[in-house]
Order: sequence, then C-alpha cells, then structure tokens
Amino acid sequence: VQTCALPISARADDRKKTKPDLLKQTFLSEDTVRFALMFGLWSTLFKFVNNALRLLTPFPKRIDSTPTRSRTEPVLPQQDQKVNEDDGLSMTTKHRKHKHHKHSKHHGKGEHKHLSSFDPRVRYWHPYVSGAISSVALLIERKSLVQSFGPQLFVRGLEGSYRFARFRGYIDVPYGSILVFAFANMQIIWAWLTNQSLLNPSYNRWVTKASDLPQKLLDNIMGCSPNFPVGNNPWLLEELFGGQLPEPISTNPLRYPSIPPNKYFVKGVSGGTVAKMYQYFESGHPLQFPSCALSHPYSNNHFRVVLTNLYERWKWILPVYLTLYVVPTTFLRPRTFLRDPKNTILRLFLSASRSSAFLATYIAIVKGLFCLFHSTADNIRYSPTLSKSTFAMKISDTLQDGRMYMLAGFLSCLSLFVEQPRRRGELSAYVLPKALESYWALGRQLVSSARVEIGRASCR
Repeated sequence: VQTCALPISARADDRKKTKPDLLKQTFLSEDTVRFALMFGLWSTLFKFVNNALRLLTPFPKRIDSTPTRSRTEPVLPQQDQKVNEDDGLSMTTKHRKHKHHKHSKHHGKGEHKHLSSFDPRVRYWHPYVSGAISSVALLIERKSLVQSFGPQLFVRGLEGSYRFARFRGYIDVPYGSILVFAFANMQIIWAWLTNQSLLNPSYNRWVTKASDLPQKLLDNIMGCSPNFPVGNNPWLLEELFGGQLPEPISTNPLRYPSIPPNKYFVKGVSGGTVAKMYQYFESGHPLQFPSCALSHPYSNNHFRVVLTNLYERWKWILPVYLTLYVVPTTFLRPRTFLRDPKNTILRLFLSASRSSAFLATYIAIVKGLFCLFHSTADNIRYSPTLSKSTFAMKISDTLQDGRMYMLAGFLSCLSLFVEQPRRRGELSAYVLPKALESYWALGRQLVSSARVEIGRASCR
C-alpha cells in the first residue's frame, strides 16, 4: 500500500535503481552459473570421450581405397526419389538436391564435415558411450531442473533413434508424430482435469490460461474425481455465481433470471445455466460434475459455443505466433524480407494464422467432447424414461467418469492436420516430455499410496 501511495516519479526512480540488480541476477545468479557450468562440462566430456575412443581404436588392417566416405555416413536419396512428408516422430526431413562435388579444400555452405567423419577408426557406438558419460554434467544442476531436462533429452534421443531406424528400414510408423501427440495428450488432459499436481506448475498455468476456464471451476471438476485429495466439496459452487443462485422470476413456466458478469464468468450466466444448477442441487449425483454448462455459462447452444471458442482462441494466440514467425525472419533473414516484403508478410501471416488455428481447434475439440460427454450423461440422468433403466444409468456414469477425458485428449490429435506437416513433429516433441513428467509424478504418487496402505495394514 505504501508503494502504491508513492508518486509516479519516485516509483520510476526505484525501478531504475533495481535494473542493475536485475541484470546482475540474470547473468550471475546461481541458476545461470549452474546452467553454464553444466553445458560447458557436458560438451567437454562428450568431445573428450568421443575423440579418446576414436584415437584408442586401432586402424583396420584393410582400409578402403576411397576413404573419403565414412562407413557410418548415410547415403543420400536420389534426386528423383520422393520423400514422404510424414516422417514419423520428427515428421519431415526434406532432402535438398545436392550437387556432386569432389572433395576439395573449399566446401560450400553447410558442407563442412569434421575430420573424424573420414577417419576409419570411427565406430557407431562411440557417440552413444560419449553421450552417456557426458550426462554426468547434469549433477551440477538443481534436482528440479534435472527432472525437467531428463524427459526433454530422452525425447530427443528417442527421436534420433527412430529416425536412424527408419532410415535403415527397420521401422516405419505411418503418422507417427500424430500418434505420439495423441497418447501424450491423453495423460495431459486427464491430469489437468483430475489432478493438476501431476503437471508441471508453469505448464499447468499455461494450459489453464489457454482453456479460458476459471480455476475455481476446475477445482470443482477435480473435486468430483477420486484422484483428487479428499476435502474438496463439489457442492460449493455458489461463489461462482456471486454468492447465491437467484430466485425464479416465474413458476409457470419455470424461468430463472440471468446473472450479470462477475470475476469468474466475464460474459455472465444465462437463465438456462441457472436452471441446470437448480436441477443438479435437487436431484444430481454429488460425486459427478454438475453440468458442462458451467464451462460456457453464457450460452446453452453447444454449436455456437464451439464456434466462439474457435474464433476467440485463434484471436488470443495469433499475436504470439506472429511474433514467432516475424521476428526470426526480420532479424535472421532480412534479405528475404527486403527482397519481397509484400509476399513475405502475407506468407508469415498465413503461417501464423494456420498455427493459431491449430491451437484453437485443439481447444475446441477438448471442450467440445467435454460438453458431449456431460450433456449426454445429463440427458440420460434427468430423463423420465431413461433414468429408470439400469443400463442407461451405467452409460451416464461412464460418460461422466474422469477417464473419459483421456478420449478427449487422444482425439485432440486431429487438430494437427490443421498445422503444417513440418511442424507436427515439433509439437509432438514438445508435449511428449510433459506427458512423461506427468506419468513419472503419477507413478510416484501410486508408490507412495501403496506404502501408506502397507503401513496401515501392518499396524492392524
């Protein structure tokens, strides 16, 4: 409060004084120094061990008469060979047309090769051993960061191994990156809607922000899950509506007034959503989430909601993707920009718009399936005829089970078909480490719970 009471000039002076401290903390903080030492030790160990193994390996008795090509160097495809754009896990690897040049002292741009690539003592297992030993450098980093680096490095290693096996013809998975994206998002969406402690906090905040759902609502969704810690009451929903539900404005027919916007529902709440809440409080199941209407309280038209989500999420993320596309082109490839600025700007905008449409489609698929599951379950539960059928009620319970969110996460892979083929592998490689971290956290929770149960059983 005292800081807010200061004059603007005084607060500006304080900000100027703290700038050197912020720069010092950025460049000389413990995390920065640790990362620099880790990276330096990692590269040093890798180069030292890799070169040492090569030098300790004896020359073969018979050396090829043309030693200019390494035994481990892959053969490039022919110029007229068609390369499939769907390159599995890493998707596309476009082979440019290479002109056949004789080896000389002057190599073209991008054609430089290390001398070890022409050394007959090189073996394919040298980099594997060097990489394994160089991982000792991660001991310098904090334990929390190592847990984050581990899945990232594992995924990149898996990607390289898959590409090598695919190049050798050992394996070829059609639409591999899309399948990886699907299975990774099964865990991510399920964890986000049932137990957010299984996700990295920063990533969890980003997913919540992208969903455009209030955290209080997500807490109530998780409160209906058996995986959420005991103590959350899914009935405490009045706060979302400003403290209490309004009284009906007419009884014949039964109608409820709309609620003006508040900090949780910035678009307000329709009378239809209020009616669904009364229905839930009177005859709903306490261990099931009330209604999908809470995720779009301003409208009960699901088709309109899907279109609204598509447009709003596209508009929300478009500035981010425009920055990611425009800034590298402007500063790293200025000649391309200056040579044809009009077409370059148009191409960048279309690419950013397409990437934004991918994320918007992803969100629309997940939220749309969430609505489909819960609205169908509600129609069965509150139906005068279907509610009397035991089989129909089992279907309703299944649709409201938290494990159905995995299906929504799996089908979210359809949004990748909106994105450019060359970026599908990048997106898959981005979400897979997040899923692996979540699987690891889930495993630790299960082991911890098992130990507690064993301890209780032994006490009895």
